[in-house]
Amino acid sequence: MDAREKENGTVYEANLAGLLGEAGVMILAGVLMALLSQRAPMMRSLLAVLLAVRFAMLHRRGDVIVFLIGAVLGGGNDLTMVCWNVCHYNAPTPLPVPFPDWMILVWGEVFLFFRRLMRFGPFLEPADGAVPGTDWALLLDLAILVPLKVVLFRYSATPWSVGTLLGSALLVRYLVIAPPLHERRLLLVILILGPAYEFALIASGLYVYEHGSVLGMPVWLMAYWVYVFRVLKTLDDRLERHLAG
Repeated sequence: MDAREKENGTVYEANLAGLLGEAGVMILAGVLMALLSQRAPMMRSLLAVLLAVRFAMLHRRGDVIVFLIGAVLGGGNDLTMVCWNVCHYNAPTPLPVPFPDWMILVWGEVFLFFRRLMRFGPFLEPADGAVPGTDWALLLDLAILVPLKVVLFRYSATPWSVGTLLGSALLVRYLVIAPPLHERRLLLVILILGPAYEFALIASGLYVYEHGSVLGMPVWLMAYWVYVFRVLKTLDDRLERHLAG
């Protein structure tokens, strides 16, 4: 548990040690995926051990909830991309689609890392910022997200057209309601960390984007990361306040 965390109603704030610990788990998970993705039984076993150690050393209130959300949302998004032929995994799997079953656990851990990152100092919402009764920016994002994903995945064979559409939607969205400073800082970091991690896994041969043109990634991917992550950040801010209540 983070040294600064309190259980008596304080909204969670991650410290550097906790963030680095979670980053270490992500790096180890990436190494396992790069080296053992073709050996499914060993991959499952070592990943389970890694997650057990992670929960023993880094667990805090709400982690199980966040892990399950990540498994469902992250794993579901990945599976959707595979089904729409946006990408495919080169790992053996008992599933009827080219998507390894153990990736669901990886996505749970990815969301735990996101939680630490989103709750780290520079990326926290102002302490005196009240959660509005109606978050119009969040409602706008959610209203756009589903149809935008359908267009992205269905027309992924024309990546430059999709990239132009997503970039334009993102620009208009942020001109209408600009994200606050702490969110802009976070999105800048995601623009660096997200593609770097993806590139490492693509280079290892774990998976392939069918129309990857920039370091093996489609041109619209970074904008997609930014768009989705702002939604996750807003939802996490609300979740943390609820857990602290």
